[in-house]
Amino acid sequence: MVAVGAIRRTPPLVLATLAAALATAACGSGVVVATPSTSDAATTTAAAAASPIATPVSSTGSPQFTATIAGESGRPMTLTVIDHSGRVSSVRSATVAELQAHASALNDARAVFALLDPDHALVEWLGTACDVSATLDIGADWQALSLQQSPRPSCDLAGDPRGVVLVASGALPGGQPTISVSP
Repeated sequence: MVAVGAIRRTPPLVLATLAAALATAACGSGVVVATPSTSDAATTTAAAAASPIATPVSSTGSPQFTATIAGESGRPMTLTVIDHSGRVSSVRSATVAELQAHASALNDARAVFALLDPDHALVEWLGTACDVSATLDIGADWQALSLQQSPRPSCDLAGDPRGVVLVASGALPGGQPTISVSP
């Protein structure tokens, strides 16, 4: 244990280095602390790119979230989630383990929905490493989801499972929503 007096005498550069090391260790363990301003889009975009958890950004109408999504290839893309239901409190990139646990369902569909627990849902789709951005629209009744992928001109790379975990502010409704994917 470090005495309080020892901290007061520690040079600021050493304290800054310790703080950076602790932050790096916390992020590596899955703990992410980000407090971007909702009025500064650049800050929000930078925070989303730096962490798997996105924070709501100001929007006219429905809440909107932006997150960096990495598929199994590890190549990042930007996903914008527009929540017309008002149920989503945050979003994060699905882990490789979450993607692999539901990958077999992608054999029969372009996208799958899985309730991970009462307030966490996974939306997984088969994209490519060429993906740059996409938008996921959540219907007001939570029964219709629409994924619009950006065009991928002349991309001949193999499929890359991608996914987002939607974190709700309370229990999500049961049932299986319909997911449409374009293109």
